[in-house]
Amino acid sequence: MLSGIPTSLGAAVVAAVAIAGAARDLRLVSCRLPEPRRQVPRAIFRQGLLPASLRFGFELGLGWLTYVPCSLPYVLLVALLLLQIPFPVAAVAGLGFGAGRAAVSVLRLLDPAREAWDHRMANAAGWLAPVSSVLGMLAVAAVLSSR
Repeated sequence: MLSGIPTSLGAAVVAAVAIAGAARDLRLVSCRLPEPRRQVPRAIFRQGLLPASLRFGFELGLGWLTYVPCSLPYVLLVALLLLQIPFPVAAVAGLGFGAGRAAVSVLRLLDPAREAWDHRMANAAGWLAPVSSVLGMLAVAAVLSSR
């Protein structure tokens, strides 16, 4: 958390970042997010359900691999830095994001037609990523407005 910043200024900056992030995710503006820009190696999925999920979640959580599909983690980071968000709220946000990302791996591993699942998800990505991003931004706004 950055000290000395008035809460109203911090909230305004977070709101501006959230609006910019939603505009990016809806493809109204174009900008690249800082990320490693590496795909998850397919070998991870051959390790089994639990080891694959744990490794994927650990490496993703530390920012070591994969693309970041939406701007929401960056909005949360700005909110954590500028606002006095209690640790439990921040932890729940992080766990929710991690669980959502891990669910993708788990669902793929559980689907007997994994390659078909990849194809279905590639087709859904055009609408699923922007919709989930905007829903996440609305959740952030709801939490911030309740403070």
